[in-house]
Amino acid sequence: MSIKVLEASAGSGKTYQLSMFYVKLALENPNNFKKILAITFTNAAVNEMKLRILDRLYSIANNNPNSLKEFKDFAKGGQINGKNITQLSDDDISGAAKNVLYNILHNYQDFSVSTIDSFLQRLFRGALYEIGVKYNYELIVKNDDIYSEAVDDFIVNLQEKNQAFKWLISFIEDKLAQDKSFNYNNMLLDLIKEINKEFFYDYEDVFNKLTDEDFKQKCLDDIIQCLDYIMNDFLGKANKINDAFKDICKNNNNITEENFAYKGDGSVKYIGSKLENAIKIKDSFKGIMPKNRFIKIMTGNLGLFTNAPPINISQQNINYILTLMKNYYDLIFDINNEFTIEYRNYETARIISNQIYNIALLSDILKSLYDYKKTNNILLLSDIGKMLRKFIENNYMFIYEKLGVYYEYFLIDEFQDTSHVQYEILKPLINESLSQAQSDNVLLVGDIKQAIYRWRNGDWEIMKDTIDTDFHNSISRNNLTENWRSYPNIVNFNNSLFSELLQLTDLFKEKDEDISNPRYQTKINYIKEIYIDTDKNRDVKQEIPDAKKDQFKDFQGYVKLYIAKDKNNKNTATNDINSTADDTSDSIESEEDDKVLQLVINDVNNLWEKGYKNIGILVRTNKEAVEVFKYILQNSKIQDNDFKIISDESISFANSDAVLWIVFTLYALQNGSNYARYMSEAFYDFIKTSNSVPYKSLMDNLENDNNFMAQNLYFKAEHLVNIIYKELDDKELNDKEFNNKEKVFCMHFLQLIKNYQREHNNNEVMFINWFLNNGVQQSLTITEEKNGVHISTIHKSKGLEYDAVIVPFINWTRNQNDYLWFKKPDICNSNIPAFLLKTSGDLANTQFADEYYMEKTKKYVDDLNLLYVALTRAKKVLIANIENQNIGKEIQKCVTNNFNIDGLGAIDTYKSINSNENFDIYEIGTLVNNTTYASDMSIENFKWAAKGNVGIQIKIKENYSLSSNEKIAHGVLMHDILRVIDDVDNWEKKADKILKKYHKTSEEIKKIKDNIKTIFETNPEVKNWFTNAQEIVSERDLSIYKPESDKDKLESDKERKMYRPDKIFIHPDKIIVVDFKTGEKDLNEYKYQVRNYVEILRQIFDKDIEGYLLNIDNNELLKVEI
Repeated sequence: MSIKVLEASAGSGKTYQLSMFYVKLALENPNNFKKILAITFTNAAVNEMKLRILDRLYSIANNNPNSLKEFKDFAKGGQINGKNITQLSDDDISGAAKNVLYNILHNYQDFSVSTIDSFLQRLFRGALYEIGVKYNYELIVKNDDIYSEAVDDFIVNLQEKNQAFKWLISFIEDKLAQDKSFNYNNMLLDLIKEINKEFFYDYEDVFNKLTDEDFKQKCLDDIIQCLDYIMNDFLGKANKINDAFKDICKNNNNITEENFAYKGDGSVKYIGSKLENAIKIKDSFKGIMPKNRFIKIMTGNLGLFTNAPPINISQQNINYILTLMKNYYDLIFDINNEFTIEYRNYETARIISNQIYNIALLSDILKSLYDYKKTNNILLLSDIGKMLRKFIENNYMFIYEKLGVYYEYFLIDEFQDTSHVQYEILKPLINESLSQAQSDNVLLVGDIKQAIYRWRNGDWEIMKDTIDTDFHNSISRNNLTENWRSYPNIVNFNNSLFSELLQLTDLFKEKDEDISNPRYQTKINYIKEIYIDTDKNRDVKQEIPDAKKDQFKDFQGYVKLYIAKDKNNKNTATNDINSTADDTSDSIESEEDDKVLQLVINDVNNLWEKGYKNIGILVRTNKEAVEVFKYILQNSKIQDNDFKIISDESISFANSDAVLWIVFTLYALQNGSNYARYMSEAFYDFIKTSNSVPYKSLMDNLENDNNFMAQNLYFKAEHLVNIIYKELDDKELNDKEFNNKEKVFCMHFLQLIKNYQREHNNNEVMFINWFLNNGVQQSLTITEEKNGVHISTIHKSKGLEYDAVIVPFINWTRNQNDYLWFKKPDICNSNIPAFLLKTSGDLANTQFADEYYMEKTKKYVDDLNLLYVALTRAKKVLIANIENQNIGKEIQKCVTNNFNIDGLGAIDTYKSINSNENFDIYEIGTLVNNTTYASDMSIENFKWAAKGNVGIQIKIKENYSLSSNEKIAHGVLMHDILRVIDDVDNWEKKADKILKKYHKTSEEIKKIKDNIKTIFETNPEVKNWFTNAQEIVSERDLSIYKPESDKDKLESDKERKMYRPDKIFIHPDKIIVVDFKTGEKDLNEYKYQVRNYVEILRQIFDKDIEGYLLNIDNNELLKVEI
């Protein structure tokens, strides 16, 4: 039969359509539900769809008049048990619904509503033997850990004589040439993640062959030889022009480029010295492209010389120079002023040649990855799709046989986010069902305007065009035009804004881009097709349903816009895809952004006061979410027991001092790491009270408790949690907020350990490593209740709705991918089928130009779609701050144009008298008190809620997270530097190596080095420690026998206690032991440590022992009296 494609804009009731279509199919026959497969993309959506279907069946089964009427209207022309619905009574329909509901509830395993991933795994498990996979494989959902293992294995096995080592050097040199600080391990991880892109899947088998070193080297040698030939051919022609120009200059009394007009700039230098340099290093010609001045001189519209030509050059030679300029121009541009094929081929060959190491390195890391997966019997989630796609095309009936079920009906939600591989697996199943079904049997629901998961292989092209091409005789399309979510003013505003954006004559115009260029028109036409396509019944505009219009008599909705004004040209970002301004969306730390955050506070307070208790604050990045979360916690004055802030981006374990103390204490106890002990003590300082056991005594007690040390990971963690609870209970009353937060974190941390042990093992070392690399960023499970202030990324808000929405930073652009995959160009033969190249504007000059420009265009669609999703989450109130950069700049153009809002008039009509020097403010509608509230779900989980009349109860300490605690990080850094210093005259080189590892800025480096210099210059005794030392020992473990346990034990049985001083200076006549401290610490509290060191050293050396404490930050030196 047919495939129905529904274009379901935001709030248009797609879940209603899906559930009603399911019920219609299910009622055709009591057991029909077993033949229906409904697919969506999240577990939450699965649960909602199941609930909606069962609820509708229940209502119909119970003769609910409204439900029966809705069903009969929807299912016109349909049948139940072979009879047309119009011939059936309500009791007949109700009875059929009862039968279906009964069958579903008693055969619930056949009620197939599933996520796409779950369905694919189910298919995969049914064909393990045939596909060739061991049944006991381990499925890895998150790939990062496995990729990290593969990169580590690659690096460990790397040897200098290997070709891979040379490729890695080239890789590093390229990064250094870009003058960027980087971690090459992380860069290799970024490289291997490119295999996640589905483009790579088609070529994976060929790349597997490249793991054979001889084959790979032959392929690389062949391609390099071919690329060199192409480059040398082009450069040879350029060189002839250059040589001819130099000969003219030499034969005419050695005239120079300085003798020409403009001293040759923009003209003869392009065929002279600059061309010579480009040829010499095989460089891009983008810096010597013939432009206005060159062309005017070449065509005689400007003189070759400023005044009269030198007396010693003939007109013939002048004409020859102009001919050479013309030859150079023709080498670069064709008659249509497009790049010549020769130049494109040169640029293509040059870029591939300069980045061939990407493929070479990737193939070696892939070998490590495949070896690791094979050794550990591991499969990645992406492997399932790849294997299934190959197998299922000709074996789908076998799959059905294995599943024990045959699906005739398919309902697919969020179809715009389906990946190409997922589609290729589903396509033969859908095709088979079309040939068997007697009625409409496939429903595809989606909205390309809400396609925001392209970075996760979502491919909106499938819904846009591919489905029509593959099933052109079976497709019927419809657009759901009514918005059941938002109030009229919000609907009209969004309708008008997006329509106006699509009409901008310079939409997404990049710097130096010509809007008359066909490429620009192609870009704009593509973007418009995403939003408006009459052939596909696609339109951005929505309508208010007639059934809802009566409820808007008193309140039509409220829209408030802040249009940020430029300050000192702060917001001058262009839409250049390669502009570093793209990164500004990740930083909200400036004074201007503080003003925006204050607006957020004001609006939250105002909304809450007026009864809006389901508020969504939507941001682009997790970093923005955390900053907004902290700002509200620290500044909101709302006194309301119901007030809560809900944000899973903001409650990761990295925000818990208690949990981090537990982890680093386990780490220190496990291997005696000086770093771990330092971190453990630092976090203990945050949670201890004035009555707490001293850190040293606490650690001694734990280390000497043989029963504790012999226990498993969970027991140890639980024991440390009990210590934490005691410390927190002893905290002063004004620390109650901190205490409650930390107790909740501890509870969830213990559950995290249980989950880890269930999925992995009880290995303490592996858990600590996993936690510090991954678990620390995991968030606590939070409540799903609606009431509260929800802070979420726009991506996570998709599918949700809020009474009021605040979008504080409309300034984003999706950062361009670091790499792009390209099919092998036709310039030469190669067994390498595709190349992985860095994203840069140079690609526009290559054979890859079309793919590069399409990627840029799709990036702008990403930006626009993200805006659409953000602005359409609001039901009653929409508040947005529009900044003059990236996507915000496009909106400001519309405001400048005074665009017309449907049915409401020009935007300028709504400019508020509250506008100020920082923001122009526009208010559409009047904000009234909210009289209806969202119903909460009774899920008892963690929530940041106020209790009692005390305002907000939980506040994360300012300036702290695991990775950004400046005090702790600074302390570790300074210890690292002083550990390597052993010479006061040449210490800076060693310090520089450490500082480079920590990626410090030049200002930070200067400050730290000046601090160390001051210590040496103002403390002669410190300088003498180094200059007079025969030997310097850094962070060496020292052991001492405990006197009380020495008496009756052999030497090997005596109990030892380990200590590790920071520095020991061995002089001819004495020993000096030093411990370094940082921050605002009272050195007197640490005297006991130094006294312990001195006691140990006296057992070893027969010399005077001196002990010191040195605070590096404030240059405080304290000699410890023994």
